[in-house]
Amino acid sequence: MVRKVEKQKFVESPKSETKEDKEDSDVEGLVEETQEKLKVEPKPKPEKKKRAPSKYNLFVKATMAKLKDTPPKERFARISALWKKEKAKQEKAAKKKK
Repeated sequence: MVRKVEKQKFVESPKSETKEDKEDSDVEGLVEETQEKLKVEPKPKPEKKKRAPSKYNLFVKATMAKLKDTPPKERFARISALWKKEKAKQEKAAKKKK
């Protein structure tokens, strides 16, 4: 024997707010309040003291102006070679003073 089963439709009745729903909304409210309280404003960054340029920086700046017409790669190669010579001179002068 075969029975015909009709599909039953379940209609949800309008929800009335239950005690659990009220507690959930209270918890959500507390969570939002706590998150707002915990928001930390970024601290202002302290101003950095600018260092004085080193001897090398000054040397490069002065030499760059002299070698403006030279291609960049070659210019830096020359500055490097000139700095090595200048540094060797400075070290010799410092040894003589001692």
